Amino acid sequence: MTEKLSETECFALLGNRRRLLAVQILREQCAEYLSMCELAEGVAERAHDDPTATERHEVHLSLYHTHIPRLEQADVVAYDRDDDSVAIRPNAETLMPFIAQLTEDDLAACDT
Repeated sequence: MTEKLSETECFALLGNRRRLLAVQILREQCAEYLSMCELAEGVAERAHDDPTATERHEVHLSLYHTHIPRLEQADVVAYDRDDDSVAIRPNAETLMPFIAQLTEDDLAACDT
């Protein structure tokens, strides 16, 4: 059984804009899994007005090496290494009330 995230853990997970965007995108998707490339593209599109190839690559690397492992450790997402795909997990629902309260100023203050 998954342990519910504490308020402190929720704020720590959502304190990074790329993690926040990744959770939002995964939750919005109807498909069970989303490829890491599709997720990275979605995060880059939301984080940058017109993302360059370099920005897309940086987002992909940061998701792969930092943010998805952190979210997976918190059981917010599941990462399938064989398919290089990510799915939302039930623990993500714990984050939704916090995400719903975020303002544009809050998003601007998040780390990238």
